[in-house]
Amino acid sequence: MQMTITLRPAARPTAEAAAANHPVATPRPRSVGYLPGLDGLRALAVAAVVVYHANAAWLPGGFLGVEVFFVISGYLITLLLVEESLCEGRISLRSFWLRRARRLLPALLLTLAGVVVLTALFERQASGDVRGEVVAGLFYVSNWYQIVVGAGYTAAGDFAPLRHLWSLAVEEQFYLVWPLVMAALLWRRRARPGLIAVAFVVTSVAIAVAVALLVPASAGLDCTLDPEAFWVVGDRCISKIDTLYLSTFTRAGGLLLGAAMALLWRPRRVGRSQARDQGPLLDATAVLALLVLAAFTWSMHLITPDGIPGLLLFHGGFLLTGLASVAVIAAVVHPGGVVGWFLGQPVLRWAGTRSYGIYLYHWVVFQMIRGVAGRGLTPTEFAVGVAITLVITECSYRWLEMPVRTHGFRGTLQRWFDRVAPHRGIALAVLLMLAVLVGASTWVIATEPAVPNDIETSLDAGDAFVIDPFATTVPPTIAPTTAPPTTVPPSSTPPPGAAGAIGSATVVAGSEPLVVRSPLEPPTPTPETTPPETTPPETTLPPSPGTIPRYALGDSVMLGAAEQLTAAGFAVDAVQSRAFVNGLDRVQQLTAEGLLGDVVVVHLGTNGRIAGDQLAAMMQALAPVRRVIVLTVRADRSWVPGNNDRIRALVGQYPNVVVVDWEQLSRSCPGSCFYDDGIHLRPDGRRFYAEQVVAAL
Repeated sequence: MQMTITLRPAARPTAEAAAANHPVATPRPRSVGYLPGLDGLRALAVAAVVVYHANAAWLPGGFLGVEVFFVISGYLITLLLVEESLCEGRISLRSFWLRRARRLLPALLLTLAGVVVLTALFERQASGDVRGEVVAGLFYVSNWYQIVVGAGYTAAGDFAPLRHLWSLAVEEQFYLVWPLVMAALLWRRRARPGLIAVAFVVTSVAIAVAVALLVPASAGLDCTLDPEAFWVVGDRCISKIDTLYLSTFTRAGGLLLGAAMALLWRPRRVGRSQARDQGPLLDATAVLALLVLAAFTWSMHLITPDGIPGLLLFHGGFLLTGLASVAVIAAVVHPGGVVGWFLGQPVLRWAGTRSYGIYLYHWVVFQMIRGVAGRGLTPTEFAVGVAITLVITECSYRWLEMPVRTHGFRGTLQRWFDRVAPHRGIALAVLLMLAVLVGASTWVIATEPAVPNDIETSLDAGDAFVIDPFATTVPPTIAPTTAPPTTVPPSSTPPPGAAGAIGSATVVAGSEPLVVRSPLEPPTPTPETTPPETTPPETTLPPSPGTIPRYALGDSVMLGAAEQLTAAGFAVDAVQSRAFVNGLDRVQQLTAEGLLGDVVVVHLGTNGRIAGDQLAAMMQALAPVRRVIVLTVRADRSWVPGNNDRIRALVGQYPNVVVVDWEQLSRSCPGSCFYDDGIHLRPDGRRFYAEQVVAAL
């Protein structure tokens, strides 16, 4: 049954009134014509997103390409609805939604089927999580699913092949509601598009203001460490950043700006209006807008190197991006614009017409290459991933998407059937094999239990070996180690790993002898080995009553090795997502209560930038400690090089500090030492990590 909303005017206005109050009053075909420059703008937007998804360090604000997509979608969809209402006197909901289904569903279903098969074959442990992503993607609610389960872009340790579907969910929810909104607003021919456009712009500005007021001061990687960055709903912590970035309401601003533009700047009307001679001015404005967009993609961050939400991004950045996109669209739509001609060049037009497929397939390909969401691709991996993506996209566009758009679902199936009729037996065999493969994979995904990924499992195991330093001052009971200490006297030639050694990984400050005690691999006795002593050497003071003799403070990297460090005699205080500032607060409190003993190990800096004053404050608080061991950081994150430079600079400044250059030393770790993110430790890496910490004693 044809679902229509009929627009019946009570009285027909005069031609002059219609021209003044409505974009057009005479019937015309519903097509708005092809605008090749918009495909070029799509191409630039999808290129920015692809680079960002490959490695956020290459283009920190590349995610803004999605906002450009939103503006284009708002413009084109509203333009089509306005044209239809004017030409037909009605908006056919059934026809609109059927066109959207033909446009979007074929490639989406192929993506979901491919992810199901690939997960069942190669990432079976992730089946439970992927199951939820597939269901959410199928019903276009991925953005809300990710908000609820905490699986937004700030969650880096998961195999997440469908995380990018959040933006398609926002658009599809818009497509579902917007025809009803426009039908309600345009039900009378006296409706004034100018006033409606102003209302859309005001609403977009209001959304930007609301986002600026709601954005938290920090990214909030952990609900316990930073409760102000979360809303608590029942027993679940909901990240404010994820909600502001992913939710339909907070991301509707770009769609509304595009819709406002469609009411005021229709292609057919522009050529007959006073603006027909404003092409050069519009081109100049568009060039400036493109430069602004380029600057934003180069400089804006979702999460800054300081570990806080992007200041400009959440304080009007989305709105400014939308306005810049509108300026480009204005020039592209103008019939005499040079920018529209430039963006309509064949290469850009080719990529733009296939931008939907590129967006759908590239993330899946990238995830299969890197394994987890948070690891950046290398240039070689990126080149391979893009090549695979373009091949899949072209095949999908030629043999699936365009046939369905042109002939519909039933017509496409009939055409396929006619083509394979001479080879029906082979075709049926191939079809049966694919059906069995997809069906079996779907069964695996549907029935496999949801289990933590390898990284989460290792960190959960480490939780059993951490202590609360304020609840107890006695380290966990440890089996005694019989390995004798080995004293390496100072010499003119630095030992391997010492400061000044070529290729060194452990930097030692101070002139004290380096004492190596490795309970993990007892050293072979040598003539220099001194027998165990029952009393400490004169240079070592006994720990004060109530103190923690060996205290290790860290984040999830140290947490993974908590068992090995505990076996070495350390009281481990490590939690996931701990930033340096959280560790500073911890140390200052422990120092104030006199709980620190002779040795403190600090390994922080993975989860955000270390400010120079924070590091100085940490060293000041640890000044009474005889030996402070600080490790550099290994992670593919933009703030890590600066953090490591600050840590290495501690050598020579503080005589009680030993710097273990974990970033360098980890490269020589024997065996399989790291999970796919290149940060967290496998069993081989945990043993090696603990050995280096012990060696620094």
